[in-house]
Amino acid sequence: MDYNSCPRVNAIFRNQPSYTYFNKSIADPKDNVYLLLHEIESHFMEPQQLADKRCFENVTIVDPRNQKLVTDIVYDYTTTLTTKAFHSPRASCLNGAQHSIGMRVVKARQDGTELAEDDYLIWHRMESKCLKETQQFQKFVYEYNQTNKELIYSPARQLMDLYKQWYGRKAERLLKKCPEVSYNTHLGLPHLRVCKDALKEQWAEIVEVQVDPLVNMLSNKEMNMQNIKRKLEMYCQDFVDSESRREQLEEEAKNDFVKSTEAAEEFPLYFIPFDSLLFLLTAGDYLDLPMEMLLDIKERDTDQKYLVMDLPLPPRQMGWHTWKQVAEQAAMSYLSRISEHQTDKEKENEVFPNSDHNIPYELKTIEEYMESYGQRDKKYCQFSQTNCKWQLKAKEKDLIQSIHTIVPTNLTKDSIKLEYKPTFGCELQTKYELLREWFKLKLLNKTSSTCHRLDVNNFQTLLAESQTLDKLQFQLSTMYHIQIPQLLCNLYEFLNLLTQMPCGHYMLRFNPKFRDKFMLCKPSDEITQNTIHLHQLLKTEPSELLFMAQQSYLPIADNLCSLMHVQHKLIPCTFRPMARWRHEKLQKNEKGNANDFIINDRKCILNKIEKKKKAVEDRLSALRKARKKKTQRENRIKRKLNQNNEEKDLQREIEFDQQIIGS
Repeated sequence: MDYNSCPRVNAIFRNQPSYTYFNKSIADPKDNVYLLLHEIESHFMEPQQLADKRCFENVTIVDPRNQKLVTDIVYDYTTTLTTKAFHSPRASCLNGAQHSIGMRVVKARQDGTELAEDDYLIWHRMESKCLKETQQFQKFVYEYNQTNKELIYSPARQLMDLYKQWYGRKAERLLKKCPEVSYNTHLGLPHLRVCKDALKEQWAEIVEVQVDPLVNMLSNKEMNMQNIKRKLEMYCQDFVDSESRREQLEEEAKNDFVKSTEAAEEFPLYFIPFDSLLFLLTAGDYLDLPMEMLLDIKERDTDQKYLVMDLPLPPRQMGWHTWKQVAEQAAMSYLSRISEHQTDKEKENEVFPNSDHNIPYELKTIEEYMESYGQRDKKYCQFSQTNCKWQLKAKEKDLIQSIHTIVPTNLTKDSIKLEYKPTFGCELQTKYELLREWFKLKLLNKTSSTCHRLDVNNFQTLLAESQTLDKLQFQLSTMYHIQIPQLLCNLYEFLNLLTQMPCGHYMLRFNPKFRDKFMLCKPSDEITQNTIHLHQLLKTEPSELLFMAQQSYLPIADNLCSLMHVQHKLIPCTFRPMARWRHEKLQKNEKGNANDFIINDRKCILNKIEKKKKAVEDRLSALRKARKKKTQRENRIKRKLNQNNEEKDLQREIEFDQQIIGS
């Protein structure tokens, strides 16, 4: 075949830039194509280059063949989810078959599916064994948690940095908004947790919940949390850049409430944001919760009072709830992007209603394509909130409290819980998390929600747990001995106490020294040892040291099967079956590790020291034995020599005597 007779195929590259187009210096901040194709490390880029690259990554690409938006430009090849199981320090009292049966029973109860009768009968016979082993398992995990805190919470280092960034920007806005005022304690009010001692037989309930239309409601798509993990910093930055919009919505809702009080007939009236309501119920229960909240007690022309609360000041201690807050912020930003993409797709369908894949392909140069490509604006997070008006009615009391609450509804059906010990199972939820979900469902008139249990290492979903009002109320009662009607009665009495205070501006503060009190502080020019300087308080940098030193322990739930239990066929809160335990032990021995199931570095070092000491003692003992044998041998030789010398002397004497007698 004569290749010279073939037509030149490089004609399609006519008017295309040469290879020198891509041999440019990184100093050119406008060349987004170069930055993307060469994947320059972000550490070596200038701020303008980082902004350009980020803008380039976030645009929607248009297919030049049919002018349709390209939706799938990122492919996820992680089709299978895998989990690890912990190295058990001892073998389970149940075998592998019993573990499989027990896992199926627990999983069926968890999902609300039908139980197999044979499985249930076997499970009923071995429940007592499981209960005893569960206690030993919880003890083992508790000891592991106490000796490995830094290892367990090391994956949260990125979340700590992101929370510090959010706190810094939040504190800046509060410093500009709030005057530089000092507060002194005016009165000590009883904490809601101690009201139950005096109100044991009383209860209250939530009645007549009214939900206003949603503001900027986001489409509730299923969240792929692993995608969020890949761009966690970017999503959190989008949230921080646009959070002023959320504060603006909250301020508008507060102003609308103040205006509506002029025409309101029912009193007393309270404006309590959702986070402020949780502050009243849970302040001081955990280290990483808010400690202060600003509020105003105002009076209408008719001498009727109403109360307006601000959002609590951001917590200065980091821990479970603040790190979870960072993950939720990223999820909100992620949902905003999904919503924006849907809007763009609807607009594209309006522009190209009859578009199909039969449009002829039109060749374009890189310059022409880049001109049509354009630049996109910075991404912003959309916020959604609901204004809920509800009544709080107490038993045997005529007065009904009318409360207005702003509830964030970006994650109406979904909540997040980070799991720091995923190899052992799922942890119990905190009191704050349970109350948060209960009030959210109650005030939004929802029947259920889903809690996504996420592995903090890779944001892999370990379990999607369904939650209902009855289930949450049962968990609060059994785990934390909280009765919702009694708690609402405590809230009713506490709000009455606040309403009786003189009108003015206050700070409601929780002091760890007085765990059964709320300190009601008033602005004052007098400076004492207990004076609180608001601006100095906001300038405090968040820290996790107190959490690491004094944090509470959350036991592993024995009624939740995570992905690890399903894949390894294990009953929650139990050790590994005998066969698997022996296999792990054999594998460890083959690696040359004589000490099995060491759970921390300190024990490993101590064991190595003990081994060295024992080896030295063995060598010294052997040396002493050798010296003793040598001494015994030398003594025997000496005795033998002395005996020979004595025999020789005796022989000489005999010979000498014979000579004398013969002569």
